[in-house]
Amino acid sequence: MLWASDFFTNICLSFLGTRPGGAAKAAVGASFITASISGSASANVAITGNITIPMMIRTGYRPAVAAGIEAAASTGGTVMPPVMGAAAFIMVALTGFSYGKIVLFATIPALLYFLNVYFQVHFYAMRNNLKGLPAEECPPFRATLKKGWVYLIPTMVVIVLVYMDYSLRRVGLLAIVDDVLSAALKASAKTAGVVIDDAAVTPQYVQGVAAERELPIIKKIAVGSIRNKLLLILPVALLLSELLPSLLKIILMCGGAYLCYEGAEKIWEKFGPGHHGDEALEKVAAGTPAETEKNLISGAIRTDLILSAEIMVISLDEVAGESFWSRAAIMVVVAVFITAVVYGVVALIVKMDDVGLSLAQRSSALAQRVGRGLVHAMPRVLEIIGAVGTAAMLWVGGHIVLVGSHDLGWHPPYDAVHHLEEAVHDATGALGSVLGWLTNTGCSAVLGLAIGAVLVLVMHLVPRRGAH
Repeated sequence: MLWASDFFTNICLSFLGTRPGGAAKAAVGASFITASISGSASANVAITGNITIPMMIRTGYRPAVAAGIEAAASTGGTVMPPVMGAAAFIMVALTGFSYGKIVLFATIPALLYFLNVYFQVHFYAMRNNLKGLPAEECPPFRATLKKGWVYLIPTMVVIVLVYMDYSLRRVGLLAIVDDVLSAALKASAKTAGVVIDDAAVTPQYVQGVAAERELPIIKKIAVGSIRNKLLLILPVALLLSELLPSLLKIILMCGGAYLCYEGAEKIWEKFGPGHHGDEALEKVAAGTPAETEKNLISGAIRTDLILSAEIMVISLDEVAGESFWSRAAIMVVVAVFITAVVYGVVALIVKMDDVGLSLAQRSSALAQRVGRGLVHAMPRVLEIIGAVGTAAMLWVGGHIVLVGSHDLGWHPPYDAVHHLEEAVHDATGALGSVLGWLTNTGCSAVLGLAIGAVLVLVMHLVPRRGAH
């Protein structure tokens, strides 16, 4: 709730902060949004007041006035749908109306209440010549929304379900589930590079395998991946995040450096001297079919252990501010969701050529053309997925190292990239957000390539020296 309140306050500051009495107007706006999901005046003051009251005092409001504005705005929590206060339940008992109808009837009075508080704050600011906050102290709207959009989803779910007259018990349960799913989705988004690489790497383990064994092998690898995430990685990661959170940041940076190494190694294998990609598979293929399949699955699960560790640590870092049990629930959802997505896509990829062959054997000329197109396109699709995965690994790995070094106290690289991103954003007008993001992404990818190249060079030189 506290993290959501910070997001709501920052959103209101981005809209209202620079206007006359901007700090007080942002306090009213933040209380308006928080009230809709708290239903308690005291809780509202405790959640938003620790941010807004000092801000109002700093911009010229007397302490008593600042506290009064926050108290007046927070009192609206008892009448602001959909949660409201205890009086709403008394009205349900006395009138016989459903809670949904009470909420509907209370909407207009609640909006008028907050509108009245807002105008009182505005006229007070104008009469006392109270200025707004400096523009540089107000968070940019797009950056704030990008960082905290996930908090809007549970809020909207609660509002919509209550207005649809769902029981409060069911609304609460669905809101908790939605909150976990939203946080899991946000955490999963940061793992795109590893996920794409995982989806691109796994199909190689069923190359040359009989068609009827492809899906059973993928299923066994997927089960092994879930075990890696839930039984090995998750307990250790949660324990470290609770007892040694700083060590988790270092582990995350090591994972980022490994991503850079993997990306640079793939480029080396593609363009460097010799071909190394099939050696491991050739060794695995030696033996009986049963042994070959067992070795293929074991090798794939070992590779997945590294990729899954990176996925889980990156995701865990995104929800580090949540409570222990919230982190545990979110990470379980992340583990199941990403495993289902990765191996669902892998199964689709490896069976696509079979679908193409089946279509090519039909009597319809259109089906035959589509089938032949699928068969010829799949190698190219795999190449594109591999290239995108490599680029994403360099970008994500470089960005993890860049941000991690900044968090650990080494600021120059991050500051240089951040200033360049801001310069591009300010110089390109309407395209500023997109081009600024591309600038940051490109710099992160270049840094990732540089780190990966150094690691590849070291890994290729050390064995040669050892051989001599």
